Parts: sequence; C-alpha cells; structure tokens
Amino acid sequence: MDRIRAHAREQVARSSLRKVATRAGVKVGATKKFVDGSEPYERNARLWRKWYAREMREGTAGAEDALSTDDARIALEILLTGLSDEERPAALPRAASALRAVFRDLGHPPPQWANDLGD
Repeated sequence: MDRIRAHAREQVARSSLRKVATRAGVKVGATKKFVDGSEPYERNARLWRKWYAREMREGTAGAEDALSTDDARIALEILLTGLSDEERPAALPRAASALRAVFRDLGHPPPQWANDLGD
C-alpha cells in the first residue's frame, strides 16, 4: 500500500487532490487521509489497488520495463479480491506458483516477481 500511496502523492502534486480522488473513485476526504498516511478502509483499499493497476496499465505508474515484485503483489491482490483478508496471504504464493508453471510450460523463464512471491 505504501507504493500506491507514494504514487497517489505524486499524482496529487502534479494535478489536484480532487482529480486523483475522482479517478480513483474515492472521496476527497478519504484521499487526503490516504496521502497523509492513514490506512484506508478495505473498500477504499480495493479502489486504490484498482486505480494503481489502471495507472500501471496506462504507463503512469511503474515506468520500468519489468514488473516489480510490489506491483505484481498488488495485481495479484486485486485478482484475489474475492477471498477474505485471512485467506489472501496464503493464496498469493499459490497464485504466483501457478503463474510460474504457466511460464515454464510455455518454455519461458518465470519473471523475477513470480519467484519472489512464490512459496
């Protein structure tokens, strides 16, 4: 969440609190609290993760060519949203392991994030 918060702060500095809140689908007050360091409620945390994933897809976040482990973790957490907060930590390495198998089955070395997040 710290990586998402840092990106949100950068975007607020470039545009405005209201614009970032609107793009993320989060209320302005909750956005202010988030960029100031508070932990968001679960609903807002999901919205922040989705917003960050869109930002990565559009190229405004994570400018490196390779997907970082932190960004991959965020993406997998979004995909595992249907699981409870208690189930998600155990599911994350299993999902990374499954993705490593996909890469290997197709004759490609798994990306570093898949190894880092694996079991």
